[in-house]
Amino acid sequence: MCPPAVIVGVLSAGLGFMQHQQSVAAQNRQIEVANQNAVAQFEVSKLQTEANRFREQQQKMSTELANETSEFLAQRAFEKEIAGVNLQVTKAQEEAAIKKREKKLEALSAQGEILATGKGGLNVVNLLADVDAQFGQYDWNSNRNLAFVGAQGTMDKKSANIRLASRRSQLNPYITRTYIDPARPILAPKVKKNTGLALLSAGLQGASAGMSWSSSAAGAGYEWKGWGGGGYQKIVPKPP
Repeated sequence: MCPPAVIVGVLSAGLGFMQHQQSVAAQNRQIEVANQNAVAQFEVSKLQTEANRFREQQQKMSTELANETSEFLAQRAFEKEIAGVNLQVTKAQEEAAIKKREKKLEALSAQGEILATGKGGLNVVNLLADVDAQFGQYDWNSNRNLAFVGAQGTMDKKSANIRLASRRSQLNPYITRTYIDPARPILAPKVKKNTGLALLSAGLQGASAGMSWSSSAAGAGYEWKGWGGGGYQKIVPKPP
C-alpha cells in the first residue's frame, strides 16, 4: 500500500481540485447574478425611457391644443373688436348722411319760402346766400366729425392689433425633451474551469503537501517502514 505521504498528497490534491472547481462555480454564479441584474436594469431603463417619451408627447399635444384654443379665441376677440369699430364708423356715417339730407331739405325748403315771397333784390339774394352758408357750415362740421370718428376707428383697430399680438406672444410652443435609449449592458464572461491547469495545480499542491509531510516526519526522527513493518518508527541512533 502507499505510504501516508502519498495518501496525504493525493487527498490534498483532490481537495485542492475540488476547491478550485467550487471557487470557479461560485465566481460564475456571481457573474451570472451580476449579468442578470444588468439586463434587468437595462429593461427598466428602456421602460422608463418609453414612459418619458410618452409623457413628453402627451405634454406636447396638450400644450399645442391649449395654444390652438387660445389662438382661436384671440382671433375671434380681434375680429369682434374690428367689427365693433367698423360698425361704429358705419353708424356714424349713416347718421351723418341722414342728418345731411334733413339739413339739405330744410335748406331747400327755406330757399323755396324765400323765393315764394315773390320779392327780389339784394335782400333776397343775401337770404339765399345765408341759407347756403348755414348748410355749408353744417356740412363742414359733419365731415369734420366723421373724420374724427374715422381717426378714432383707426386708433381702435391698432389697439386691437396690439392686443392680438400680446395674446399671441403668450403662446409658448412646447419644446419636447429628447430621451436617448439606454446603452445595452456588456455582460461579463464566465470564468473557464480549465480542468487541465486545475489538475496540474492540484497535483503540485498534493506533491508539496506529501513532501512536507514526509519532511516533517523525518525531521521528527521517524522513518517509514511500510505497513507491514509497523509504519513510521522512531529512529534509534546507534551507540558510538
